[in-house]
Amino acid sequence: MAGNILTLTESAQNRVAELMSANPEAAGIRVWIKEGGCNGLTYQVDLAEEETAGDDVVETPGGKVFLDPKSLMYIIGAQMDFHQDTFYSGFLFKNPNESGQCGCGESFSVDS
Repeated sequence: MAGNILTLTESAQNRVAELMSANPEAAGIRVWIKEGGCNGLTYQVDLAEEETAGDDVVETPGGKVFLDPKSLMYIIGAQMDFHQDTFYSGFLFKNPNESGQCGCGESFSVDS
């Protein structure tokens, strides 16, 4: 099931590999949804020290991506990308579950 939950672009996979190389004590990265922002929900990406019970795991060539069960319904079917330029560096998400997004792109909403 985990293969269809979240897909990573080549750029995102490369960034995960860089993060794992720079942080060998980490078990992977964790992607989760936090309430907040002007549109209700925000994506969070952190280093994960370990897999937590109930996590779904997406295996990439560069490392594991852990998805907590509470965030899963918001993330399923999304694509994670990594973008870096002069003004921005970070993960970006294309998510078919989004029903709206704030003007700055930092938060999103979903229909209940």
